[in-house]
Amino acid sequence: MRLSSPRQAALFVVAITFLSGLTRADFIPIPLTSDSFNQDVVVEKTAPSPIVPVTTASMDSGITNTGYGWYEKGYNLDSPATGLPSPGSVIASDMSPDDTYQFAPSYKSNNAVMIDRELTNATLTLATPAPYSRLSFLVASGNGPGSVQVIIHHQDSTTETGTVFCTDWMSSVGEAYVPAGRVDVGTSPFDSVGLNHPALFTRGLALSNSNSAVTAIDFGYSSGLAHNAIFAVSGSANQVDPLVPIVVTGFNADLVVESSAPRRAHMSGVTTASMEGGTINGFRTWYERGYYPLSPATGLPAAGSILTSSLAADHRYALASSYTDNNALLIDYDLSSGTLTPATPTACTTLSFLCAAGRGPVTIQCVINHANGSSETNSLIVPNWFDNSPIVFSPNGAINLDTRIVDSVGANNPRLYFLDVPLVNSVSPVTNVILAFTNGGANSHAAFFAMSGSSGQSTSTRPVLSISILSGGNLRIATSQSGQLQSTSALNGTNTVWQNEGFIAGAIDVSPGPGIPGKFYRVIGQ
Repeated sequence: MRLSSPRQAALFVVAITFLSGLTRADFIPIPLTSDSFNQDVVVEKTAPSPIVPVTTASMDSGITNTGYGWYEKGYNLDSPATGLPSPGSVIASDMSPDDTYQFAPSYKSNNAVMIDRELTNATLTLATPAPYSRLSFLVASGNGPGSVQVIIHHQDSTTETGTVFCTDWMSSVGEAYVPAGRVDVGTSPFDSVGLNHPALFTRGLALSNSNSAVTAIDFGYSSGLAHNAIFAVSGSANQVDPLVPIVVTGFNADLVVESSAPRRAHMSGVTTASMEGGTINGFRTWYERGYYPLSPATGLPAAGSILTSSLAADHRYALASSYTDNNALLIDYDLSSGTLTPATPTACTTLSFLCAAGRGPVTIQCVINHANGSSETNSLIVPNWFDNSPIVFSPNGAINLDTRIVDSVGANNPRLYFLDVPLVNSVSPVTNVILAFTNGGANSHAAFFAMSGSSGQSTSTRPVLSISILSGGNLRIATSQSGQLQSTSALNGTNTVWQNEGFIAGAIDVSPGPGIPGKFYRVIGQ
């Protein structure tokens, strides 16, 4: 078939071959020898924890819980003296050293009151009601300054109201306590380390009823965008004596990253290579299901699982038996070749590979060797693991080894694919498959996780390919039956080298460039 491309004013010849659709027996997983895999690219679920929010709100965004917040001393290993003191600690105000304040007893549960447009009210209840002439609050605000309405409840059922003004936490005027650092509660980088902000401030409130014991304190939202935080309450029975801590319950937010929380650090020793970094072992890679506590259903199935393709139910693959040992064959510019060896040589009509490429696609030469000494050669294009191609499986998440941050959760990425290779010799068992890097970026890495084989025979209907010219000169290749699209630039009988172009379910568009030679296409029916 000869087609003309008006956009290029040149001839682009496409010859179409039709390959019988195959009603195959199932693709059965082929057990591989242990030396078939050369790298560990999967973070097992028992590995050190990823970065997950351990707070319920932040100073920057409130209950959205993103941006910067507070951290406990010891969390920043490079500056262990920075941060808030340990839970339950009593501090003296820098502005009035005789006045003291006590932090909440735990940083793993609610440890402050937050009042803003979402958290509009809270009540602190005194553990031991007592009369006070004045109260003082340890406060700060994100996106401030801000103000909080206060209602004081007395034992005699009377109340009195007031307003507590909260200074912006990045101010450095009149501070009561300076932790000298803050942390992003979601991604864990530090900021303002060693500076005189962020800071906590004290704000006082005189009481008119100093005879009846105070039993509770209500806090309410007034206006504005500030996220107002109250960490502690102190009081004095008169206007002269120092302020002393008041033990209260009722905090409504966890605003402090505790010192034992996961830190931003490289996950050394967990994997030997990654999908995006190869043996540099950095950037993103896979993780096992159950590793990410905020979304435990994401990740690759457990080691040794049988994975069934979401695209073709007859395609099944056995994942490596361990995620602590090598679990994939990685092929890239540096690891230029590798061999998948069946534990028992197996005769097949078609081989299928479970694979994906970091920073792909990657073109791989595939040499299939048989027990009778013959071999056959194909070319595989392994799709990028964050591609839009039809997929076998998506774990819905990837882990960055450099930061321990999980991303793409629920985004149908990254992806595993299958590539089918029909065999000319379906009688002599396959003894091994040699895979070699042919083309791709210097930073691209193809990973092969499993191999399956089918012994089915050609039956059923014949898929039909058609070509049409679109506006602008692009070409549309359509198929009457879904399957694996393959192409070659030269036919050579049984020695023809076919290159996988990806799965085709209906139609794909191609844009032939100047000087591109003619191609022959065929589809392997599923």
